[in-house]
Amino acid sequence: MSFFALFKMVQGQVEAYKMEKKEVPSSIEELSNADYLPEGATCPDGSALTIVDGEVAVDSVVE
Repeated sequence: MSFFALFKMVQGQVEAYKMEKKEVPSSIEELSNADYLPEGATCPDGSALTIVDGEVAVDSVVE
């Protein structure tokens, strides 16, 4: 899966979580724990994703 595809998938799952739970997830782990994302979903380039104010953002790039 490409970085862009994963980024869009995670943002879609954030939106689904917000609609179903009526709250914003605070972390990628929260989405995984609630079965909105597979456990250990990672970007192929090593980038770490985070959630800031209900939007997915790139936290860092691991080299």
